Amino acid sequence: MAGQHTSAGILRSATLRATTAMSTVLLAPIGSALAQTPNLDGVPHTHAFDGLTTAPMLAIGGAVITGLSLFVGVMLISAFVSLRRARRKANESQAVVARLRAELDVTQSLVDTSGDGLLMLSEAGVPIVLHCPADQSAMPEHPDDLPNFDRWVEEGDLAELNVAVDQLRQTGKRIDLDVRTKGGTLINVHGRPIGARLVIRLRDLSRLQRDFADALHLCANLEAESDHLKQLLNAVDFPVWTADQVGLVSWSNDAFKQRGVKSAADGIVSARSVVGSKTQWSAVDDIHANGARIADSLPADAGQTSDGDRLVHLRSTTKAGTIVTAGYAMPLSDQTRFEQALQNVHAIQGRMLNALNTAVCVFNAERHVAFYNAAFAELFGFQRRVLDEHPHESTVLTYIKSTRQMPESGNHRGWREQFTSAYTASEPITDDWELHDGRFLRVITAPNADGGAIWLFENETEKVELKSRFTALTQVRAATLDALREGVAVFGSNGRLQLVNPAFGQLWQLSPDEAKIGAHVKDITGPIRDLARDRRVIDQLVGLVGSLGQRREGIISRMSLTDERVIDLVATPLPGGATMLTANDVTASVAIEDTLRESNAALEEAARIKTTFIKHVSYELRSPLTSIIGFAQLLDDKETGPLNERQRDYLNFVLSSTQSLVALVDSILDLATVDAGILALSLDTISPMKLVEDAELGLKDRLLDAGITIDHALDPNVATLVVDETRMRQVLYNLLSNAVASSRPGSKVRVKTRLERGGENGRVVVSVIDQGRGMNAAQAKAAFEPFETGQNTVGSGAGLGLTLSRALVELHGGTMQLWSREGIGTVVRCVLPLDPEETAPLDQAAE
Repeated sequence: MAGQHTSAGILRSATLRATTAMSTVLLAPIGSALAQTPNLDGVPHTHAFDGLTTAPMLAIGGAVITGLSLFVGVMLISAFVSLRRARRKANESQAVVARLRAELDVTQSLVDTSGDGLLMLSEAGVPIVLHCPADQSAMPEHPDDLPNFDRWVEEGDLAELNVAVDQLRQTGKRIDLDVRTKGGTLINVHGRPIGARLVIRLRDLSRLQRDFADALHLCANLEAESDHLKQLLNAVDFPVWTADQVGLVSWSNDAFKQRGVKSAADGIVSARSVVGSKTQWSAVDDIHANGARIADSLPADAGQTSDGDRLVHLRSTTKAGTIVTAGYAMPLSDQTRFEQALQNVHAIQGRMLNALNTAVCVFNAERHVAFYNAAFAELFGFQRRVLDEHPHESTVLTYIKSTRQMPESGNHRGWREQFTSAYTASEPITDDWELHDGRFLRVITAPNADGGAIWLFENETEKVELKSRFTALTQVRAATLDALREGVAVFGSNGRLQLVNPAFGQLWQLSPDEAKIGAHVKDITGPIRDLARDRRVIDQLVGLVGSLGQRREGIISRMSLTDERVIDLVATPLPGGATMLTANDVTASVAIEDTLRESNAALEEAARIKTTFIKHVSYELRSPLTSIIGFAQLLDDKETGPLNERQRDYLNFVLSSTQSLVALVDSILDLATVDAGILALSLDTISPMKLVEDAELGLKDRLLDAGITIDHALDPNVATLVVDETRMRQVLYNLLSNAVASSRPGSKVRVKTRLERGGENGRVVVSVIDQGRGMNAAQAKAAFEPFETGQNTVGSGAGLGLTLSRALVELHGGTMQLWSREGIGTVVRCVLPLDPEETAPLDQAAE
């Protein structure tokens, strides 16, 4: 394309240059003539008349120039088209040249690989060497010697060859001549005209002669073998034939022909019309359909009568794809049927042995492998193809030894004797092998009736492992039973003792003869009956051991013996009709239980007396306290009379002491009311902030005196609480009072509420946190006990605040928890349900 563009540019430039030159040449004379033309007066033109005198001439010149330009353009276009046509033909010529070169390369390759010499005769008749093979000993080594026949062709054939070459050159007669070289090699000379050339080909025939001779020899041998085979097949007394796929016979022996030919009119014989039955030939048709090679079938009544043939048919495919068949029909006789039945028995035995897990290997009288099953090959890792070649016994044993699958014993020489002596042994020989890989084999060698031997290998690895495991379990069970303090005895379905531990005999004071294995249950329960106070249990036990019913129920009883011992007796039915009897001496346990029961009753009675005493004392204290408080308040009244300063201090002390005593009595009564289950709650909806402020109001003076502040961290999600306002204010007052009492001056106490989602309704957590002296683990554990005042609080109290507070929280359906550490502080956590009515109804709140 670049060349085309360049050519077009050159043509355009040439056209412009030619047009310019032509215009210059044509216009120059005209302009000169006009310049020299005189006017009518003989006076030269002036500038005023130049336009009038030059206009016609310019028109004529323009027309001439236009015509010339068109002519030059047409010529240039014609030249451009011719140039493109020439370029296209050049490209086609190059393609033809490339194709001819490729064909020439292929031809040269074929000539080089053919091994033939090629000559071409020139017009003067001089041979020209086209190719001389370098690897052929029959040809001259130097290519220049190839056309000089007299140098390498034998003289006897040289003249004939020269004459043939002259005739080819003169008349074009073809040459097909075999000549012999001076080295004794036969050369085929073939010459003929090819186009206008005369070509001579020289081919070495020595290799072809050898191949042909070998083929002739092979053909002769095959013919001889075919004749011998036909003679042999003609000598047998049963039909043999070859045929095509549809059964048309191509050759048959004399026995086949003697059966009688049932053929068509054209003489074509079908094997199925002479031998076999319809059922047998259906099996032959099947091998053509499924691609099998052989069909072996018996007549339907082969096991009942002696008539019929055993038909064997073989199918094969030639290299050309043609299917050929061959077959024979063996008449059945008693011996044949016997042999066939024996083969069937052997086949059944083989299938049965292959299905066994026991490894089996059978050796014939020559000590070669005659049969083996799959378990044998898998047990020792034999390859099937090796065993299928019927190796000798020594080869099999050598392989077993090389793979270390022999017994792990020191007698490596004598382990072969079991196998070598099996051929002459009078009875089977048994041995146990323990292999290095942990397997256990039971090896049995026995003589065979035909003079051979049979090897059997049973893999008893799992059996040995189970036996070892069972022994270990039995030993563990025996040791466990012997170590038990409880007496254990197991009786079989026949009532005999099967298992017993020493504790059983010691418990019932039985002698070794009485508690021996095999003793009957009646003999063993005789001494037990003498010790028992209630003998009905022993009768039930004897009845359970001797019972064989489907629904046997166990016995659980506590027996009192005449020697003041107490025995827990359990009889449990076991599978298989067995019964296990377990006896345990619980005399000491019963005594301890009685002691604990009496102690518990005494403690409960003491608690009841304490509660009753406190209740009565509290009620008895209320009346005098009321009088004391009333008279003290009366004395404090100014209307009663003036008091001096000391008297007023004494009176204030009396009032404060009586108020504290009243609070203590109220707490004791409240706690007693809760314990009695008669305290009822009056639930109401109240703000947590109001509860905290009301509780703080009672501690205002104490907070100011100690410089302690209370911080509030109330969850805005907890806007209200459904509680008994009085009781919950009392709880918060007690918790804050304890926190203030244990806090250091100037510290802070924190009140915190938090909503926890969980369960059906959720819960509210109210926490009181102080930074006081804290408590140790023992004090924290006893903090909720009544009258426990602790040791780290400022001042002293009755120790009922936490106890009463927890009781009131639990009445609301909640819980109270306490965490404390010395030197750090204490946290008391109250968990209250959002809806106390769902947790504890009002009419059962105290309970």
